[in-house]
Formats: sequence, C-alpha cells, structure tokens
Amino acid sequence: MTRDEMLSQIADLEKKRDEKAADVLIKTLLEHDDFVPRNFAAEALGKIGHPKAFEPLIQALTNKTEHPTVRWQAATALGRLGDSRAVEPLIDALLDRQWGGSDGASVRGHAAQALGMIGDRRATNALIKALAEERRYENRADAARALGKIGDATAVEALIQALNTDSDWVVRASAAESLGCIGDSRAVEPLFRALGEGSPLETLVFRPKCLECQSQLEATFDTEEMALSPVRKLISCSNCNEEYEATINDELLILSRISVPIGKMVRVKEEFKPPERKVTSQQKPALVEDVSQALRKLEVLHPDEVKKARAAHSKGHVKNRDGK
Repeated sequence: MTRDEMLSQIADLEKKRDEKAADVLIKTLLEHDDFVPRNFAAEALGKIGHPKAFEPLIQALTNKTEHPTVRWQAATALGRLGDSRAVEPLIDALLDRQWGGSDGASVRGHAAQALGMIGDRRATNALIKALAEERRYENRADAARALGKIGDATAVEALIQALNTDSDWVVRASAAESLGCIGDSRAVEPLFRALGEGSPLETLVFRPKCLECQSQLEATFDTEEMALSPVRKLISCSNCNEEYEATINDELLILSRISVPIGKMVRVKEEFKPPERKVTSQQKPALVEDVSQALRKLEVLHPDEVKKARAAHSKGHVKNRDGK
C-alpha cells in the first residue's frame, strides 16, 4: 500500500470512530515503518478518543527514538483524551531538554498544550519552569496559556513576571490572558501597568509635535467617528507623522491613553495607514487587547480593586502629560 493510500485509509478509519477503527490505527502507530502514517494515526486516535489508545500513545510519546512529529502528535492526542494518567509522562516531555532545536521544542510545546487541555494542577510547577526557562517564545506562550487553563493561583506571580519582563509580545499577551482566566486580584495592578508608563507598550503612545494635534487627541470622544477625526489629522500632519507611533494592523488602531479610555480600540480603514510604517514586535495590538480583556474579567470578580487601580492610573497619566 502506498503512503497516499495509507493516509486515505486512516482518514476513513477516523470517520468511523469505533473500536475496530481504533485497533487498526493503534497497529499503524506502533508498527508502520513510515513515520507519516504513524503521525496521522496518532492524530486520528486523539480525535476518536477511544480509551484503548491511551497506552499506545504514551508509548509513542515516551519513545525518544520516535520521529518528533509523531511524539508531539501523540502528546496532543493524549491531551484530547484528557486522562490524568498522562500528566507525569507529559511533564517529563515538557522538561526534556535532551533534544535541541525545533524538533525538541515542538515536542515540549505540544506537551505544554496537552497539559493545559487535561487541566491537572500537578503540572503547574513544571509549566512555571517552562515559562521562565524556555528559549523559544512559542513554548513560553504555550506554557503561559496552559497555566491559565489549569487555573492554579500559585502561577499568578510567574505570569505577572512574564507579563512585565518577557521579551516577546506573544508571551506577554498569553500571560495577560491567563491572569484573566485565573481571576486573582494580584493581577489587577500589573495589568494596568502594562497599559501605562514604563511598560513594554510605551511605544504605543501618540507623541504629536504640534499643539493642535495634541489638543485634539486629548479630547474625550463619545463615538467612533468623532475619535477618527483627530487620528486622520495626525496621520496627515507633516509635523507629526514621524512621531506617529501607534500601531495600525489588520485595520485595528489602538488609541493611546491620552485619547480614549484604557484599552478602547477604534477601527480605521487601511487607507489611513502611514506609508512604509514598520511595526515592531512590541507594537502588536493583540497584546493590548488581551490585557484589556483580562482586566474586564477581573472587574467582574474584583470590582473595587479594578476601580481603585483605574482611578490611580488615570490620575498618573494626567500628571505625566502635564509634566508634574
């Protein structure tokens, strides 16, 4: 049977979702000499979800001579099965640095995702370690998101640290999202700081040169259209264009703290985008969006703390603008 024929058979077996199909897929996973069908068999077993697949998937995950794509597919499948017996083998895979490069990193990243899917608190410490030590930003982000899904409050400080100091915006956004999921009040102040002075988001602030643009941006806007008017002027102003540091990406413009309330976003047509404006990794709109969503979740759980923090940070922003 050719590879294509084998893959077609696996697809048909996946649709049947019965014990007989699981048996054939298990045999393929354990015995086929081509890693590609083994990879697809592992994926199909995870989607079928038959309990007989647990031990063969563990065997594939823990076999360090197995192709890495089969190992990480087995990790994902184990996450879908949701069996807590997989937690320890997945932790071992998460912390295994024996394999370097992208292959080993992919196995570790999918192990983190699987641990988040299972949601067992025994994985918390290992995920905190991965969040702090993984060199690859995708893996740190996977660890951060998994911690949010598990919901263990012991991870709050580590997530705050990632929000404050990680070099990559994806990790910071994932940390913010998870802090919102956990819902601990300790996250309120750090999340507001992430939108304020001295944060990695400082480059999102409008710094117009001319007083006319600055005065318009400091106004309060009741509607989206009213907010767009000064933004259009800022973009077209020859004096201020070079200082235009807010990100426009995927038709989404984040207005800074001196123009609209924290976290509010206004859509702008692509035609208003300044030409040849480079967007750095620190200027991604998703980061501010995730921080804002986290704050909205925390506001439901801790309204007084969020109210106090918002008032304090709003006062601080006014002082900063006045230079006092």
